Amino acid sequence: MLHGLLALRITGGAFLIVVDALAVAAGLVLISRRPTRRWLLTVAAAAAGGLGFGYLLCWFVGDKLDLLGFSPTPISRMWVALLTAGIALVVVNVTARPTWRRMAAIGCLPLILLAGAVGINVDAGAFTHLGQALGVPTRVLARAAQLPHRAATGAAPVAADWRADGALPGKGRLYRVSIPGRVSHFQARDAEIYLPPAALAKNAPTLPVIFGFSGQPGSPSDLFELGHLDSYLNAYARAHHGVAPIVVVPDQLGAQHGRNPMCVDSPLGNVASYVKTDVAGWVRAHLNVESSPSGWGLLGFSEGATCANQFLAGDPGQFSAELSISSELAPWNGPSTVAEAFHGSAAAYAAASPESLLRHGAPYRHAFAEFAVGANDARYRSNAVALDAAAKAAGMTTTLTISPGSAHDWNTVRYALSHDLAPLVEHLGESA
Repeated sequence: MLHGLLALRITGGAFLIVVDALAVAAGLVLISRRPTRRWLLTVAAAAAGGLGFGYLLCWFVGDKLDLLGFSPTPISRMWVALLTAGIALVVVNVTARPTWRRMAAIGCLPLILLAGAVGINVDAGAFTHLGQALGVPTRVLARAAQLPHRAATGAAPVAADWRADGALPGKGRLYRVSIPGRVSHFQARDAEIYLPPAALAKNAPTLPVIFGFSGQPGSPSDLFELGHLDSYLNAYARAHHGVAPIVVVPDQLGAQHGRNPMCVDSPLGNVASYVKTDVAGWVRAHLNVESSPSGWGLLGFSEGATCANQFLAGDPGQFSAELSISSELAPWNGPSTVAEAFHGSAAAYAAASPESLLRHGAPYRHAFAEFAVGANDARYRSNAVALDAAAKAAGMTTTLTISPGSAHDWNTVRYALSHDLAPLVEHLGESA
């Protein structure tokens, strides 16, 4: 029963109808009273003040201070405004008489908070099931000790024209592994790894590998939990005899919650060395992956997309392709970025931007870059256009995908994966 409750879908259907109906009922309770002039004016003032405060809060936090890293959508602003208006009505009722009205107002508060949270979540395309929203693990991931034995060098067949000896599992498998920062000394959380059905076969082939990066704040699980990356990979594998890339999602943010050391080596953490040396070395030692950079790709969302851009532009000898979803123009950790991560050097900070790396590393004759962004995300859409132009000018083959009706959210991620993952895989597969 508990498992069924945690698996409850919270982004559509009966759940949304019930939540919205309860919120409307709560609103009616909060405004229902003998309609005296004073009461009507009080309710109107509270509702209007709450709405105004909600919109002002979104502007101040999202636009003025840029604490979110993106601008809230009109839908999210609406839900925040409705939420603060509802809270204002609760406050008005708590100060009113009789006692039953106060108790009823307190009982309405959770319904209003729930409706606001659900509305914002649906707009962001984040949690799809109750367990995810509550932070309760609903997946059972295999550990590193259960990884298939890596074939000796040169012993594994390549993926081109490969066929399994015997039956294949119907889908790939997810693993949680600890990848130590032996060279970088970076303290990372566990990585998550996807192995396609082909990698689980007895005669497993050598496969392309993609390094994935979730946004900040976030964790390696986000690309699978919220982006459903494994579902898209499984679909690709079903259409290609079980063959799909191995995907490794390391932790580029670090074990300390709320940090963003960015994907550079700096006093905040040696992230670049961790990914390109420690993680890459672990992958080569434990997984049947291609040795050539033509079989190594990158994928990221938001801050993770910035990382993908930096790694492809900065080290084309290690990676050959990327899918960058809603990328920043440059690594960013707030107003203190230059001082904390680049020793106060504006020149060093500018040199770390993907556009600067592209200019200095051109030409990129064999690199492939896909940029994706939500149509309603004006700021990051401008970033995507600029990055696409810079990559194209540097010699890369590029594509630009606009996700209709979405913004800086997981709806955009899933749209990008459904349209751009296959071309990325096929580019990597050209070396097989």
